[in-house]
Amino acid sequence: MNKVERIKELKALLDSGAIDEQEYNKLKSEVISQSSPRANSGNIGGAADKWVQLEEKKFSYGIVMGIIGLIVFLLFSSVMCNQMNSSSPRMPGRQMNFPSDFP
Repeated sequence: MNKVERIKELKALLDSGAIDEQEYNKLKSEVISQSSPRANSGNIGGAADKWVQLEEKKFSYGIVMGIIGLIVFLLFSSVMCNQMNSSSPRMPGRQMNFPSDFP
């Protein structure tokens, strides 16, 4: 049971008259001061924390690699477009100068 549920249960006991205000405050402070179950789980919590950290690193690594891949793709496509434009004839005939050749 998590802390919020436990405090709601204590409040219901207070409202029903099963415990008084002083007991409610004492029990509520005990519930609040308790450490989380994750911290009490020993090696299991430590292993879970390490697993979460590993997953976060893998996610960050994936983002970085995706950005690097996008940059490489854009550079490659830019180089290929420039090569295609410089090697292919634009128009047969003479070179046109804009705007002097157009009325």
